[in-house]
Formats: sequence, C-alpha cells, structure tokens
Amino acid sequence: SVDSVGSVDSVDSVGSVGNLLISRTVNSSIHTVTTSEYAALGSSSLLSTLSEKLESSGRKPYVIPVGGSNALGTFGYIEAAAELRLQWDSSPDLQTVTDVVVTCGSGGTAAGVAQGFKEFWPDHERPKIHAVGVCDSPGYFVGVVGGILTDMGFYPCLEDATAWVRGNV
Repeated sequence: SVDSVGSVDSVDSVGSVGNLLISRTVNSSIHTVTTSEYAALGSSSLLSTLSEKLESSGRKPYVIPVGGSNALGTFGYIEAAAELRLQWDSSPDLQTVTDVVVTCGSGGTAAGVAQGFKEFWPDHERPKIHAVGVCDSPGYFVGVVGGILTDMGFYPCLEDATAWVRGNV
C-alpha cells in the first residue's frame, strides 16, 4: 500500500522499478513525502513519526535511516572491505589498485570502507579512499562519518584514510 503525502497521490505516481519493484514484490508499505517536507522536517523526524504510528498500532518497527547509515549498515561495508582484502591477496591485478572511489550521500558507505580498509590493510598497502559527496560539504560528512564510527566504538581518524571530494570529479 502507498501512504500518499503532498503531490504523490497514487501507486502509479511513484512507479514500480528498481527498489520500488522489489518493495512491491514483498508487499511492503511505501510511505512518501514531498521534497519540501523532507527539507523542513528531516529524515530522523519523519522516521520517528512513522515508527511511533506503527508502534501505536501494535507493530514493532526497526528503523533504518537514510542510506542505511547506522552501525548495522556500516558494518556491512566493513565486511565488504574484509572480503575485498581476501580477493586482493589472491589477485595480482587488484594489488595494483592505488585508489578507491565511493559516493557519499549519507555517510555509511564511506564510514564502513574507511574503517574496513584501516583494519584490513597495512598503511603502506592501503589504497587511498576518495569519498565523493553528493550533497552537503566535506566538513559535514567528516562529522557524520566520525559520528557513525564513534557510535560503533571505533576511534575515527578519517583525515588519514579518506580524501573528501565535493561535487563532480
């Protein structure tokens, strides 16, 4: 089902491709907001409101923030770095890689990749990570990524591991 807010008023308005197709296939409820509502209220407030609504109807929601950028989502990227290290060790072609580029829209990918590379690569072998911000400033993302890693119990030293890029590359 689709809960409509603002200008989106039907299932047809949001389509059914990509993640929406997957969501519909597993009978997910899709809740939408307008760009102005998102800008005014922010994702945390919107997610909290929906979570409280679900709880009041007897449900037990687990809230996944935008981009999956929390400790659990970030751990997935740390694990991906561990898997990449295994592939690195068995592939001479991968061992020539000097730089890794990731997009950064909510911080989770950059946090997990930076921490994973820090854990699984010695300093002299570690590729440089370039996080390309799709919104906000590099300073904003340093704070967000540092906060995610601190919440996970890590001591972030992101300036050494990551080059922050704003805008187009």
